[in-house]
Amino acid sequence: MILNDILVGIADKGNVICFDFVEVAPQYDPTGATARIAAMTMLNFMGHIIKNKPRYEYI
Repeated sequence: MILNDILVGIADKGNVICFDFVEVAPQYDPTGATARIAAMTMLNFMGHIIKNKPRYEYI
């Protein structure tokens, strides 16, 4: 998955302060596929951000 590789690279390289997902519109997503993919991508990205921070930064 290319997007995931890019996000993992960003999380591994820098100090990510915030991020935002745009264009997830439930009214145009009757099956909920876009929302599920966005949620999965966000959780994976947050996991990589936390994994790469020293423990004392988020306690």
